[in-house]
Amino acid sequence: MAVVIKVVNGKIQEYENGSHKRTY
Repeated sequence: MAVVIKVVNGKIQEYENGSHKRTY
């Protein structure tokens, strides 16, 4: 299970297995 954290425009986006999980 892979969790990917991306920061886009100052927001943190969390993806798990290619599906969007949360945005902070």
